[in-house]
Amino acid sequence: MHITCEGRSFDFFDGASPQNLWNIVRGERGRNDAVLADCNGDILDFQTPFSKDCTVRWIPLSSKQAYQAYRRTAIMLLVCGVKEIYGEKAVGR
Repeated sequence: MHITCEGRSFDFFDGASPQNLWNIVRGERGRNDAVLADCNGDILDFQTPFSKDCTVRWIPLSSKQAYQAYRRTAIMLLVCGVKEIYGEKAVGR
């Protein structure tokens, strides 16, 4: 798999994720400088493997896209928690 990032090219194994790339290019940057990866317009978290060759742009924690991703995650956690506690009674009819 061929990934381009910050003007550099990288060849990765199948199943490589943004975390693998970040570990290489991070340098002195902090944890909040990249929380998501834009892979040719597809937004990936750090654990989702790249599915194709692409150019990666890092999305920082301070971005609108990161805020939306964290909000969706919090909502899903809340939904899962309610369903686990209340079971089918929590499902509207």
